[in-house]
Amino acid sequence: MTLLSSLQRITGMKRKGKSVRPVARGKRAVRRMVWSAASSVAMGGLCKSFAEDCLYVNALDMPLKHLGKELEGLRLVHISDLHSSPLVSQRYLRHCVERVNDLRPDVVILTGDFISGLQHYARKVGDVLSALQPNITSLAVLGNHDYGRWHPGSGGSPTLADYTVGQLEDAGIRVLRNEVWQLKRSQSKVQFLGLEDLWSGRFDPARTFASAHADVPSVALCHNPMAAAELTARGAQWVLAGHTHGYGGLGTSMHEIMRPPADGHLLAGLYKLDGGFVYVNRGLGHGRRRHLSRRPEITLFTLKKSPLVQRVAHARGK
Repeated sequence: MTLLSSLQRITGMKRKGKSVRPVARGKRAVRRMVWSAASSVAMGGLCKSFAEDCLYVNALDMPLKHLGKELEGLRLVHISDLHSSPLVSQRYLRHCVERVNDLRPDVVILTGDFISGLQHYARKVGDVLSALQPNITSLAVLGNHDYGRWHPGSGGSPTLADYTVGQLEDAGIRVLRNEVWQLKRSQSKVQFLGLEDLWSGRFDPARTFASAHADVPSVALCHNPMAAAELTARGAQWVLAGHTHGYGGLGTSMHEIMRPPADGHLLAGLYKLDGGFVYVNRGLGHGRRRHLSRRPEITLFTLKKSPLVQRVAHARGK
């Protein structure tokens, strides 16, 4: 019996198709204990095989006001925080790309932290992502780790962001740096507004929204959900972000104490803000995955004209 099958037997988690289904409430304590033990492997991350098996695909609708009928049913796949590094292998990321391709996306959205601050891994992640197969295009924005080891100014090459963009573009990915890209089918349009990272010193929503069309449905892409309230206030109906890894609260390392990961009210999943929605993807890199609520995630959105009917969390103060 393999380690993975033993863990599945202990925790009661079984494969059904390509998803992992948790057991009844009574076994949660044991499951969490095993998850915590697995997470302690490899510098605080999940062992790779367990991370692959627990990769979570979350599917939900993305209703947009004034969406034309020709774009209804468009499939967006959102991934984030790959963190290509000694901890997160190419093998694991290739598995994630295969899962993305299995979802038959029209557009793939990538919201930053492709690497963990080392230029060598920008080449590796570019090689992996060249295998993405969207029907239309892949769109990306950068995250804080793509500018430096932890954030801009924290070490690494001053040209790291530009080098990473070059590797992504060579892989066929369109990187939006305070730019707008519009998708049109017949008379139907939707626009994607990609922002530089909030901590980069280059974050410029005023410039970005000035290039957008007020009468076209807008989806904003930014790494850090801390920017979401400003983006919905400017007219974005949806904001897609990452950055948090589903982690709530400060960690123990000094850089986390000095720079909290994000707005503590926008941790993971779907939220309603004044003017729109924000979805915080839990990311693919498998560091700090000590709880089932932080499983590595791929999100599938289907564009709709109808209202959002499922329950969503409301950000505090909204």
